[in-house]
Amino acid sequence: MSGWFLPRHLAPRRKAHSAYIDRGIHQRIDSSSIHPVKLERTRRVTLSGVPESVRLLLVGSNGAVRRGLELLLSGEAGVQIVGQAENANSAIRLGRELSPSTVLIDLESLGDRGLEEAVELRRQIPATVIVLSLRDDQQSRQRADEAGLRFLSKQAGSDGLLALLRERPMG
Repeated sequence: MSGWFLPRHLAPRRKAHSAYIDRGIHQRIDSSSIHPVKLERTRRVTLSGVPESVRLLLVGSNGAVRRGLELLLSGEAGVQIVGQAENANSAIRLGRELSPSTVLIDLESLGDRGLEEAVELRRQIPATVIVLSLRDDQQSRQRADEAGLRFLSKQAGSDGLLALLRERPMG
């Protein structure tokens, strides 16, 4: 029938005109059920040197600081918060039970003996111990380093903390 045209909504569909769409369809068909964006984020994290998972124990007497750290780190790929403790004694007990790979301590919240308690925690638990401090002086850094602890000033912010967590564990 000459001159006969089908309305657009009834006409046969054309092939996708975009290589992007074609590639997306083939990825969905050929790949596993992992979304490509999530897969790419996982690749970036793995290639950037993050251990498969940092099992993190948060220690500090200030619940608001622990909660803030939890909120900051809980969305990060490769970081799993396994527990929280108010003091070094409960951290040692939880550390033996939960086997964290890293312990993050809010140094000032533990009081005057904070560094000594962090050292004791390091002796009792085979994990990397990071002390988070308001102080940012050479003496504090040196004392932490001599004790086998990782030191981070709170002025370093979240980027500094994430960078330190991404380093290879001293464990």
